[in-house]
Amino acid sequence: MKVDSKAFSHLSAMIGVLMLVGCAGTMEGQLRQKAAHRETPVPLSTTVDSKAKGLSKERGARETVTDELEMNSIMAAEAKRDRPSLDWGPRYVELLEFCAERFTEPEIGSKVSLSLENGTEVSGVLTKLTKRRVDLTIESGGSVRLAPDQLSTSSRCLLFKNEFVEHFATKRLEEEKSIYEATGRLPQ
Repeated sequence: MKVDSKAFSHLSAMIGVLMLVGCAGTMEGQLRQKAAHRETPVPLSTTVDSKAKGLSKERGARETVTDELEMNSIMAAEAKRDRPSLDWGPRYVELLEFCAERFTEPEIGSKVSLSLENGTEVSGVLTKLTKRRVDLTIESGGSVRLAPDQLSTSSRCLLFKNEFVEHFATKRLEEEKSIYEATGRLPQ
């Protein structure tokens, strides 16, 4: 395989930069492995004035773009692996406080619609609300007593501050962790 000296020096410079960053060993090995598996040699660079090698030039340009995209992908994976792990505890406490400030408990005597874990919907006037039970007077004049574990997550979040705070703070924290893992940046 013939190697263009210009391309080789460019590759050497890139490897040198990567060595400074700390991920050259992996990159160099992956690039060598890719070159070893290539069926036909592809020129690393071509001259612009060569019309006889037009097809080779076009293929080489496509291969170069593909190589650069793969290199960027490898570098992103390396950066993700080297990304410092964050202590999410303080952020979780901050989110708990944020959600706690926004919870409004329904008033006794207010009309509520609740969904149960089994998919049933119940509507009525709230007559009693404790940590262990929810009492409603339904339209037919009867009453319904429900335990919190009978309610769906959304209904528990509607009625109980601790459920609301924990659910939404946890959900937001998971979203922020996913964004950080994908981009390396914390959401605004």
